[in-house]
Amino acid sequence: MMIERGFDGFPVGGITFLQELMENNNRPWFAQNRARYKDALEAPAKLFLSEVERELMRCFDEAFTGKIFRLHRDLRFSKDKTPYNSHLRMAFFPGGDAHAGQGFYFSLEPEGFVLGGGATGFSPSGLDRFRHQLLDQTQGPAIDSLVSGLVQNGYRLEPAELKRVPAGFEKDHPHAPLLRRKSLTLWRDFTGHQGLIGRGAVGFCMKVFQELHPLLRFLNAP
Repeated sequence: MMIERGFDGFPVGGITFLQELMENNNRPWFAQNRARYKDALEAPAKLFLSEVERELMRCFDEAFTGKIFRLHRDLRFSKDKTPYNSHLRMAFFPGGDAHAGQGFYFSLEPEGFVLGGGATGFSPSGLDRFRHQLLDQTQGPAIDSLVSGLVQNGYRLEPAELKRVPAGFEKDHPHAPLLRRKSLTLWRDFTGHQGLIGRGAVGFCMKVFQELHPLLRFLNAP
């Protein structure tokens, strides 16, 4: 009987692979090191994905579908022709709806890792709904307070995409900074990889996802 292998943390060899890929981002080098990638990075990433899916279901009583993004870069419209990403990224979408662009995010980088949650880009209807939530006397202050609290606790918020409040909304609206947004994702950056090495990696990431869950719950509320 085959015993299913469990996730034991991201191996140092996988992190080293990303660091070396950053310095040797070409197809011949990758071809020579493909076996290292498969064993030290791709295989543990798939195990990590499965365990995080299970933990999200257990914690939030809701199914999440994970997705690992391609290591190969899309070069069609890029001036940068390096063929591979030197990071490993994945996302977890509630109900498996990746098109909604709202979920939890993980990125393993050569020098550290990043965890996040929220909406990386609103659909036109989702953006309209979000803006009208901000106008609501109850929901507006609630989401503003939630975002401000996360930022005060060390989460990173990218600058708003718009320089001005969109037409149809008061320029001096109390939630003007949020009205200028076309996405809403909070990120936590970690230097080094200590939190990902060993069996505690999933639990480490879940603590961040639990802190971000109220934001995701607000954005995905019916």
